Amino acid sequence: MKLLSVFIILLSLLCISCFGQSDSTFDDGRTITCIFETQPSFLGGTKAMLRFFGKNLMHPEHEYVEGTVYVSIMVNEDGSLSDFTIVKGVSDQCDQSAIEIFKKMPKWIPAKQGDKPVKVRMILPLKFTHS
Repeated sequence: MKLLSVFIILLSLLCISCFGQSDSTFDDGRTITCIFETQPSFLGGTKAMLRFFGKNLMHPEHEYVEGTVYVSIMVNEDGSLSDFTIVKGVSDQCDQSAIEIFKKMPKWIPAKQGDKPVKVRMILPLKFTHS
């Protein structure tokens, strides 16, 4: 009986994970892939992205707030970024600075499903500190 219970629980978890593996299609025809084989990446990797932030991100003047802004971005099939949204902000000025830095970013290497580039939404943290 215990083995049957474990099997039913495992089967339930498998079904839940399978349902989560579909694409999201919106009324206007846009499709966002939820599960993909290769995740999108900044050209040059994480170190290059950190250098980009270090070179281009400025803490807003007269803003003495510290914290992490979480920005939702869309990495499109061609690697361009779009649909910038603040998921969790710190202040209006820091939030706007975060959006601006993502708008300045060069194209990324897009996510892939098989050999086909796919559109993916990501949420990235951007930490503001005083130095």
